Amino acid sequence: MKLAHGWDESGTGASGPEGIAIVSMLLPMYAWTAPVVKKVATAMTPFERFVLKAAAELETLTAVDLVEITELPHEVAARTLHRLRGVGVLVAGEETEPRFSLEIEAAAQALEQAELYELRRDRIRLCYLSETDELFVIDRGRSLPRAKPVGKAPMHLSAAGRARSEFLDERIAEGRVIGLPGEVVEAVHDDADLPPELCPVYRCEGGLNGRELDLRLLDESRKPQPFRIEGAVALGSRLESLLDAMIEELTTQGFAPTGSQRDGARWVLNVSGEQAFKLIDEEIRLATPLRRTVADEEAMIATTVEFEPGDEQAAALFSLDLAVSALRAIDLKRLGIEDVEAAITLAAEHHQPAPTPEAVQAELWRRRDFQRVYALRAPVDFDYD
Repeated sequence: MKLAHGWDESGTGASGPEGIAIVSMLLPMYAWTAPVVKKVATAMTPFERFVLKAAAELETLTAVDLVEITELPHEVAARTLHRLRGVGVLVAGEETEPRFSLEIEAAAQALEQAELYELRRDRIRLCYLSETDELFVIDRGRSLPRAKPVGKAPMHLSAAGRARSEFLDERIAEGRVIGLPGEVVEAVHDDADLPPELCPVYRCEGGLNGRELDLRLLDESRKPQPFRIEGAVALGSRLESLLDAMIEELTTQGFAPTGSQRDGARWVLNVSGEQAFKLIDEEIRLATPLRRTVADEEAMIATTVEFEPGDEQAAALFSLDLAVSALRAIDLKRLGIEDVEAAITLAAEHHQPAPTPEAVQAELWRRRDFQRVYALRAPVDFDYD
């Protein structure tokens, strides 16, 4: 796949400690709300413990037996026995006055942990990443995507047209639902299918922080919607492969960002005199941070970069570039010869040797900024007094 590499002076914002910004990404994604069954632990009451031990002692137990033992109302005894059957620690037939016996393994676990496990229905929000075949739970408190899709992409073959509940049950059994609460044990059938052929595609931006993606879904008609994806290993790896390609490309140019050259959210690149001159010739500013970008057909990432001079020639070019940049930032109508000295002083505070006024004007001319050169030379060229 062909990659596009470049420098971008339009901004230096980046997210995450590694400084990796997602400038733009097309994300094939299908989201829905799914009914599920949760296995929820509740504390066992002393009476429930007593009933289980009585069932173990007597082997079988009816509500009548329990009334005779405890002198509690029949309604209370029957309700307790049926609840314990409902949570799976007792079994019974369908007689009018059923006889209850222990579900030995489940009852032993319940007695040991002093907990009963109830099955309850709940709903979770899910998001399926079609390109990387990853399914994850959307954090509670966050809504389904509201942005308008910008297109469609082929649905992954493992999911296309599948019944949503069947697909979810399979992924739960395989442990392949990222962020799934531990108490969710199965899906509830909901008579709905996943898209048979095409998946919605959203445009987003944001930042990559390890395996966490803090995204914003973009829509021209509404504000960007925050959308976090945690634990999407395949998607994170795909973006990191772009980062590896960026590092490889920088390496071929002679300034690879090694670990020792990273400074927080910025990469510091050591530049030789020859490299500095080439960057200036490409109209890349040496003295201010900028972004290095790399893009494929679906995503563009960027990291903030700072250059530092690696030799005396580079330092001189850095100083010259800083002085010229300072002058070019001044409105042409307000530009005066005194600004040259101020720009040189500023440059000298950061890099030595400082440029001469003649070198600064020559560099402005080389960069075809003729109007500024005319403005700076006017007091001399047109001084007829």
